[in-house]
Amino acid sequence: MSDRVATWTVDEFAQRTGMTVRNIRAHQSRGLLDPPVVRGRTGYYGPAHAERVALIQRLQGEGFNLEAIRRLLSA
Repeated sequence: MSDRVATWTVDEFAQRTGMTVRNIRAHQSRGLLDPPVVRGRTGYYGPAHAERVALIQRLQGEGFNLEAIRRLLSA
């Protein structure tokens, strides 16, 4: 991900996606979401992260649990 594209802090990204910061970090630790681009000491999220979250939310809405989603995304 390009430095120019990654524009939201974790708080802004959480608001934008309707998730909590805690869930964003949990998704990262489960391997569902790539880590943010770090500039200085701050991580920034971009459109690719938002697309991934939207996909995860759609799959959850269809009844997939997070482990099944992780397996699908890694395949």
